[in-house]
Amino acid sequence: MIPKFLRQDKNRATAIKSPKSKDWNPATFYIAIFLLIGSNAIQMITLRNDLVSFSRKADAKIGLLKEVLERVQRGEDVDVEGLLGTGNEEKEKEWENVLREIEQSEQLWKSKAEKKAKRSTKAVTQLDPIAHEAATYNASVSTLDTVQTAVQSRATAAQGSGHDRGEASRRPLAFY
Repeated sequence: MIPKFLRQDKNRATAIKSPKSKDWNPATFYIAIFLLIGSNAIQMITLRNDLVSFSRKADAKIGLLKEVLERVQRGEDVDVEGLLGTGNEEKEKEWENVLREIEQSEQLWKSKAEKKAKRSTKAVTQLDPIAHEAATYNASVSTLDTVQTAVQSRATAAQGSGHDRGEASRRPLAFY
């Protein structure tokens, strides 16, 4: 006697086939894209809020420094240590954090500016033969235009002043 679950039945063997794989749901792509876009939107919102709070803190600290400097320049008796929080560890840490964040943001801006400058100089050096030829052409055209206008103005001035006599009108024009 063999229990039913251990018996090998031909009907059961054919009945237990692997299920046919289902087609890919077309909505899966849109769900994944919307999740990605939504998470990026949330990230952008948090970055914007962080930037706004940083700007407020930095502006407040800079405003406080300006106020203290103005008072000192006016000659008022000012408790600089008290206003700026010297001796108070919490305020000193706040100042350190604000100064560190300002330095980091300045370094970031400088590095971006340097990268941009390198890219632009690289593009100019790659296009240098063309740019040099164009600049040379533009300079020669502007020089020719200047000479032509000067000759025309001298010629009209000579005609108007009565210098149409003989060799005087045939002399080369001198440019000073």
